[in-house]
Amino acid sequence: MCFSYKATNCKDTTSKENEEKGRVLQIHVENEDKSQENRPRKRIRQQGWQTDDELANEEHGHNGCKICNNKLDIIQEKLHKVLSLIPEVEQLCARVKQLEEDKQNMHQSLEFTQTEVSVLKSQIKSTTEELAVAKGKIGKVDQ
Repeated sequence: MCFSYKATNCKDTTSKENEEKGRVLQIHVENEDKSQENRPRKRIRQQGWQTDDELANEEHGHNGCKICNNKLDIIQEKLHKVLSLIPEVEQLCARVKQLEEDKQNMHQSLEFTQTEVSVLKSQIKSTTEELAVAKGKIGKVDQ
């Protein structure tokens, strides 16, 4: 709080006015004392001033470090789990690659088999025709 003090002639003032001004000055001084009590204490350090608030922040910073360390530990555990899964993932990738190769081989085998079936069907057709011609010749000979 800020109080203004108006200077007056001492000759014009009475003792009551002086007492009143003294009380006002006393209130002003008490208010200054209270405002200083509310201010954080300061201490000198190597570079400038350090307040109690900064000290409290430093203490909170140490708690923050503990929290960060706990979070880092949790992250490290999760990372360890992930890294332990990498060999399994590599094995699965190798297995998938092998299965894809097997699939490709099966497709080639299927194509080869289909070609063979087509060839055999054409051979059966030609053999059946030859058999029919042979039966016709045998039938003519028997007559």
